[in-house]
Amino acid sequence: MAQSQVEIILLKQLASCLAMPMLVVGAEGELVFFNEAVESLLGLRFDDLGEMGLDEWPATLGMTDEDGGQVSDADRPVVAALETRRPAHRRVGVHGAGGVRRELAGTGIPLVGKDGQLLGALGLFWEPQSSWGAPRDDLGGPHEVELILMRRLAGYLAIPIFMVDASGRLLYFNEAAEPLWGCGLEEVLSIAPAELYATLEPTDEEGSPLKLDAHPIEAARARREPAHSCFSMRGLDGVSRNIEETAIPLIGQSRRLLGAVGFFWEIDES
Repeated sequence: MAQSQVEIILLKQLASCLAMPMLVVGAEGELVFFNEAVESLLGLRFDDLGEMGLDEWPATLGMTDEDGGQVSDADRPVVAALETRRPAHRRVGVHGAGGVRRELAGTGIPLVGKDGQLLGALGLFWEPQSSWGAPRDDLGGPHEVELILMRRLAGYLAIPIFMVDASGRLLYFNEAAEPLWGCGLEEVLSIAPAELYATLEPTDEEGSPLKLDAHPIEAARARREPAHSCFSMRGLDGVSRNIEETAIPLIGQSRRLLGAVGFFWEIDES
């Protein structure tokens, strides 16, 4: 069962600690878990529902498109992420507690193990223009349990993952990210964020320099909402690569900003 895999166990633990609405599905699209923030959104408790197959849980969550029609399984961000092994994004509507329909931004992120096995996917939901309201002087530190869990999870995955703390300073990137960065973690860990981004010389899809605040992981950290874009960057090995990145903030149960994490995919244009 998917829930016995260490990566899924870590992801469930991480989701339980965070304030963002998150759900976890297995490799066949079966619902494995959703956290307390999703429970509040839907007015449903995961413990009351339990695990469900792909033929069951979409109807339970009552997800609709922007026009109020039913969203097909393939168009659900988390299912699309499984099928394509790429991030997926779309606006959806969810009928939650009290029959209130909420317009949400949905993001699905696939989870791929080091052996290339598809393990499942992470789904996140965000109310546009939602305010987390955490004061700047109440930020999480680098040793928060959520960051430790995220780092452990990243170490098991074949997806390049990059983590920053609440101030935007680099905390970690995993082994899968080393080829993209053209170096090991210790070579850049002490470099200030602005200097590191400048060294990578990122450019947008039109070839213009990508400003620091437009980089997905910095945008996710600063705006406290998921961000994604495509860009090019030059690793410290001198090789330029085309990159797709999806980044999410990490917000603890106390609604403190703990940091942000970016998931990278290299775009092969051959």
